[in-house]
Amino acid sequence: LKMFMEENDTWALELKVTHKVIGSVGLHDSRRAGLSYDREIGYVLSEDYWGHGLIVEAVKAAMDYAFIELQMETLMVAHFDFNYQSKRVIEKLGFAHVAHLPAAFKRYDGVVLDDEIYMMTREQYDNKHKKTLCVNGKEYTVIKLLGKGKGGYSYLVCDDKRQYVLKQIHHEPCDYYQFGDKLEAEQRDYKRLREIGIQMPE
Repeated sequence: LKMFMEENDTWALELKVTHKVIGSVGLHDSRRAGLSYDREIGYVLSEDYWGHGLIVEAVKAAMDYAFIELQMETLMVAHFDFNYQSKRVIEKLGFAHVAHLPAAFKRYDGVVLDDEIYMMTREQYDNKHKKTLCVNGKEYTVIKLLGKGKGGYSYLVCDDKRQYVLKQIHHEPCDYYQFGDKLEAEQRDYKRLREIGIQMPE
């Protein structure tokens, strides 16, 4: 736990209803000899919650963050050769197996284990998992995150014809202005962007 806190690259997983912590997922700055990648995805889930698709959902969120917000090019994930549950998670997410590394990892108890290594590139992610946003019934593909703040996120998106800037507004109450004023402020921002020639979804 101390190591995770010091590295600042791991998030706790909690049940949405009870807020009970049931595991973790991280984007780790690890290095494996002969392999080139930006981050390694690691995850742990309490055995009581296996088989419900929760870890797939969590790892997918970490992938979205890595490829869209951090603009990474390649992610790596690994499992011990006997861990078939983890293997199924990785395969469901679409990672490609690239290597078997014998005696690659020394566990906390001193046991040395073999690793199975998988990779996913940005192109592979785009083909399988690309994030979309819907505006007035029309779907736009997210290219990258442009900015984020208390009011929402700004994305560069595209359809089959052109690229746009799309603002996803947070609907939670904010201390610095009322909800009605917030919508008006966003509309003024859209108007200014259109006036300087930036394409905005209608």
